[in-house]
Amino acid sequence: MIWRIAPEPILCFDGDKAGLRAAYRGIDLALPHIGPGKTLRFSFLPGGQDPDDMLRSQGAEALRAALEKPRPLVEVLFEREIERSPLETPEQRADCEKRLFGAISQIVDEDLKRHYRQAMRERLNERFRPAQRGDQQGRRERGPSDNRGGRGTFRKGEYTPPLAASEGLLRITSLKDEYNTSIRESAIVLTPIYFTKILDIYFDKFSFIELKSKEINELRDFILKAYSEFISAGIENGFQEFFVNKIIESMKIDLFQRIFNTIKNPSDRWAIGKFSEEFSLTSWLQSVSLQEQYVDIEKKIADFNKLEASEITQRDMEELADLHKQKNRILHANRDG
Repeated sequence: MIWRIAPEPILCFDGDKAGLRAAYRGIDLALPHIGPGKTLRFSFLPGGQDPDDMLRSQGAEALRAALEKPRPLVEVLFEREIERSPLETPEQRADCEKRLFGAISQIVDEDLKRHYRQAMRERLNERFRPAQRGDQQGRRERGPSDNRGGRGTFRKGEYTPPLAASEGLLRITSLKDEYNTSIRESAIVLTPIYFTKILDIYFDKFSFIELKSKEINELRDFILKAYSEFISAGIENGFQEFFVNKIIESMKIDLFQRIFNTIKNPSDRWAIGKFSEEFSLTSWLQSVSLQEQYVDIEKKIADFNKLEASEITQRDMEELADLHKQKNRILHANRDG
């Protein structure tokens, strides 16, 4: 195999359509064989040249320069499926996702497969997410009352989230402090096991919500796989029992148990089927909304941190301070409620 030469060999192709087709075929052949520390990278030469052409016409230095910044397999795979067909309608986007995750299913190593799924989720989420911040000039021209990203409004420096919490929700610890960020993520992932309606209606939202915990992401992947098998089998009811059987078969019961055990507060037990479906669905949507707001604010803060000191204006500093206030409101939402 090619990996006997190097763990991450670079495959070099013409930059024309024929070269792309050859590279894409190489991806399909490689996916079942890649693993931790063993992958492929791709370099596409300009002007339809192959390596021999470039070597003869421009010399070894030109070819070496062309190989300096190869593209990773995950990037080329994503590009292949994104550019295969239009992505204007929900049906077209769903077809693209199906192809992507179908390709990833060929990966044998479970850890690598999970990382690929997460990488594709992030890319799809970024691709389909409405623009939240423009370039530096556009950001500075917007007023403080702008609705950034469709997740709430700014009025006189105050942030209003899009989904208000009821009095019952105010007591839920998964909606409160920073320590409970992991509890909120656990609740988001556990609830669909007990209320399959969430997967029926909010499959995309559940698939693409960004989660920080490696273990919780792993359980989310397992739930999605089990749900797909459940639907493919034509079963109408009983997903909870189906899931339990699958997780026992897969020897991942300890993973499930660790995440399940984070739900200790009685007010959070809506996530494990102890409250009505209506209350649990409302609580789940609220938790997802807070998670989206939290992730969105963290990204905006990270954007500011990338700015050079000479680029930062007084308005930037005020906006950054406001973002930190918003973050703290989410982390400490109604702690005294």
